[in-house]
Amino acid sequence: GSFAYNSRETAADILSAADLVDYLVDTVAKNGNVLINIGPDSYGRIPVIQQNPLLGLGNWIAVNGEAIYATRPWTRFKNERGRELRYTQTDTALYAIVVGDVEDSFTIEHPGIAWRSVEVLGAELVRTEDHDGLLTFFLDKPVAGPAVVVRFNLP
Repeated sequence: GSFAYNSRETAADILSAADLVDYLVDTVAKNGNVLINIGPDSYGRIPVIQQNPLLGLGNWIAVNGEAIYATRPWTRFKNERGRELRYTQTDTALYAIVVGDVEDSFTIEHPGIAWRSVEVLGAELVRTEDHDGLLTFFLDKPVAGPAVVVRFNLP
């Protein structure tokens, strides 16, 4: 609600780490840029309630940043059915960014393209099943959100 430090702000006034990741992913998938406003106090310190979402975003980017940096929008920015996700791409990969946590198996729509191989960033992919336009990924472990990235390596 403000563009500078406000001592009356609470965590409820600030985007959570999950909301910040969702906002970034949604914006990048639509060919946008994000400017994050941080309001340091009069001593130049960033309040802890502002640090926490930034640290969460940084932790997510450490694993999944390749789906954000130097990417561009794909032909569509989101899925047409199934689990909520966003798409970005590079010359060598299509990224399906799945919103939220995933269990040791999860299903998304087939993107309708050919790929050489597929990976889930931050997890070991055990196997993949393709059935009726949906892809089910089986992982070695559940992956905590706020978003999980599936990388389709293009031929």
